[in-house]
Amino acid sequence: MIINGLGLTPIKDTDGNPDKKKNKLWVRFVDPDSDEILAKEYEVNAEDLSDDQAIWHTPAMPSGTKALMQISLNK
Repeated sequence: MIINGLGLTPIKDTDGNPDKKKNKLWVRFVDPDSDEILAKEYEVNAEDLSDDQAIWHTPAMPSGTKALMQISLNK
C-alpha cells in the first residue's frame, strides 16, 4: 500500500532533512464497528518512509473484510 500526504516525517535533522533514525510511522487495521484489532500494528521501514509518502504491504484478510486503517507517528 502507498499513502501519499504531507508531514509523514515531522522530525528534521540539522540540515532540515527528515531524520530517518527518529521518524517512525505505525499502521494497523481495526474493525470500523467494534474497534477490534484485525491485524497487528506494523512499523513502516525507514527506507519506505519519506516526508510525503509511506509504503508497506497490507496484511492478508478474508475477502470482504471492512477495516479502518489507523496511522500513528508516536505509536
